[in-house]
Amino acid sequence: GGLQTSIRFLNEGLEKTQETQNKRGESYVHGNLGEVHNILGQYPQSLEFHDQHLALAKQTQDKHGEGQALGNKGEVLYNQGKYSEALLFHQQHLEITREIKDKLGESQALMHLGRVYLATGEPDRALATHQQSLDIAIAIKDRLGEGQILSYMGDVHDFRGETGIALEHYG
Repeated sequence: GGLQTSIRFLNEGLEKTQETQNKRGESYVHGNLGEVHNILGQYPQSLEFHDQHLALAKQTQDKHGEGQALGNKGEVLYNQGKYSEALLFHQQHLEITREIKDKLGESQALMHLGRVYLATGEPDRALATHQQSLDIAIAIKDRLGEGQILSYMGDVHDFRGETGIALEHYG
C-alpha cells in the first residue's frame, strides 16, 4: 500500500542524500522513515531511524532537527506505553524549541507532554500543559494544531468524567 510506497521512495531519497553527502537531507529522510515505521507499529526500526536522525542533526548542528528527532522518539516510546522515557524525550524537545524560539515546535512539544501527563494519571497537569500549547497555537495561527489540542483537552475532560465539557472540545 501507500506506506510501503513511501518507504521505497524514502529509501531512494536516502541513497541520493548519501551519494551527494547531504547530511542534513539524510537526517530528515531518516526522521521520515522513522515516522512511517512508527505508523506501521514497527517500533524498533522507528527508534533506529530516529536515533540516526538525531545523530546526524547533532553532527550538522541542526537544532531544529535535533528537537524533532527527540520529539519523534518520545512519540514512539509513548505508543509503546513507555511513558517515563517518552516524558524525558518530550521535555528535551521542549527545551530545544524554546532555545531556538520555535513556537510551532514548542506548541507540539507541550501537546505531546500533555498526552503523557494524562497517560500517567495527571489530568490537571495535562490540561494546564495543553492550555499552554493551545495558547501558542492560537497566537501563531496554527489551526491544525488548535484542533488536535482541543481534541486532547477533550480526552482529559472525558478522563475526569466531564462528558459535556469533553464534547464541547470535540465539537
